[in-house]
Amino acid sequence: MCTKRQADGDHPQLSWPDAYGSVYRDCVPDSLLEHLLQEAPAVASCPNYWTPKSKIGARGPCTACEAAIGVLYNSVMRHQLPDNWAGAEWWVQVYEQGKGLAFHFDKDEHLFKQEQRMHHPLLSSILYLTGPTFPKRLGPTVIVDQRFDNGQMRALPEDPQRCAVVYPRRGAFAVFDGGLGHGVLGSAAAGLRATLLINWWPHQPQDVSAITAEQAAARSLQIQSWPGTPSTDGSVSAASATLQPPECQVPDQQAVESDSSRGAAAVARGTGLNAGAEDSYRMAGAGVSGSVNGRESSAVCAQPLPVLRLPAAETASGIISVDDLLYMNNLSLVGSSAVDSVAVDHKGWALYPLGDESQQELANEEAPMQTAAVFVPLHMMPAASESESDTAEED
Repeated sequence: MCTKRQADGDHPQLSWPDAYGSVYRDCVPDSLLEHLLQEAPAVASCPNYWTPKSKIGARGPCTACEAAIGVLYNSVMRHQLPDNWAGAEWWVQVYEQGKGLAFHFDKDEHLFKQEQRMHHPLLSSILYLTGPTFPKRLGPTVIVDQRFDNGQMRALPEDPQRCAVVYPRRGAFAVFDGGLGHGVLGSAAAGLRATLLINWWPHQPQDVSAITAEQAAARSLQIQSWPGTPSTDGSVSAASATLQPPECQVPDQQAVESDSSRGAAAVARGTGLNAGAEDSYRMAGAGVSGSVNGRESSAVCAQPLPVLRLPAAETASGIISVDDLLYMNNLSLVGSSAVDSVAVDHKGWALYPLGDESQQELANEEAPMQTAAVFVPLHMMPAASESESDTAEED
């Protein structure tokens, strides 16, 4: 997706499946990514910070996180945000040993406590600092078609029917609608999962402030002029060439076919699901040129997003794992052609994350599950009353 800049006062106009996860590759130079990763544990122990619009991409020294935000704004976000956006809230998360994160909504936390109403960012985004494609994938971010209803004080719909699954890849940048529910699934990978989270707001969230030099020094975070960003005298270092966005090209659909799942065809035959992802590769033209802080920039195009559909839930006799759904559609999770993201239309099915115990059991199998989640037909899900009864008996 190459998105043109929104007019003043407009909310970003995104729809299915783009609103659920547009993924861009190689927007940040390796040298900056490496520094972000080195500082990730320290920043992860800090509160959320705020960088106003006027400071993003501006000249002068800043932290590595703020430098990355400036680069990402220049290459991707400036073409998606309305003119009246206010700034970016940012923080870092670091997880070990395949741990997931509960589904939630991004919101102005302190305002929610005061008003009991959720106010969401315009857009949410994730820069993946880690993400190998072999031998195992880290747990994916999942964005679901669920929003918080302030009137009813609950998430609706109760059973989301569509989602996007975004697997971490080092240097990839994912953008999605700031009002959608999302979380992280567990995985069989034991490596470090580190991300820089950036929410793009129409107002500054309460009690979220800019990082000070004293706070940065206390965490040993470097404040400097970074390669490819303007210095105080207005010049840009020679390393800026590394920040040029990649050309917007449509890859061959065969490039995402599995190179490591020989059993995929047999699995597909066994479930009756048509093999082959829906041919939904769409690219909206070439990059959009413009100027930010006196510098020319071009829009980076998102990776193609295959849309997968599950079979009719009414006739299903069992569950389908996320891994199997990808393999059945000739998409590989690992290797040189590993898929980064997919959209899933799962009408009649519920996405069910697996707990730690189930993950541990699966990890001991000969071919362990990469993604700790399955799709379950809604008619096979226990009723709420049954679940409450079971819980009461266990207590």
